[in-house]
Amino acid sequence: MQKIIRNSLLLIALLGSNVFAQSAPAQASEGKALYERICAACHAPSNVMVSSPKAGDKAAWARRLQKGLEQTTANAVSGIGAMPARGACTSCSPAQLREAIRFMAGLETTSGAEQSPP
Repeated sequence: MQKIIRNSLLLIALLGSNVFAQSAPAQASEGKALYERICAACHAPSNVMVSSPKAGDKAAWARRLQKGLEQTTANAVSGIGAMPARGACTSCSPAQLREAIRFMAGLETTSGAEQSPP
C-alpha cells in the first residue's frame, strides 16, 4: 500500500512539474490565439482602422506601453477610445488580454522568448 501511495505522489509531482514547465509557452500561444480569434479584427496590420495600434508595430505599442503593461491591460479591460471593453470579448480575462497585448507588441513572453506577430 505504501508503494502505491509513494508512486502516486511521485506521479503527481512529475505531472505537476510538467504543467508548470509548459505554462509560459502556453501563455504565449494563448496570446497569439486570442489575437487571431478576436484582436486581429482591429489590430491586424492590413486593417485600415487608423486609431488602433497594429500587431508588430513596436513604435505604436511603445507609445501605449509608456504607462506600463498593467495600465495598458487595464485600458483594454475597460475600453479606450474606439475600443470596446475587453475588445468585445466578454469572456476574456485580464490575463488573457495582457498576453494578447504582449503578442501584438512583440514583447518577450514570461519565458524570455520574443514573440513574432504578423
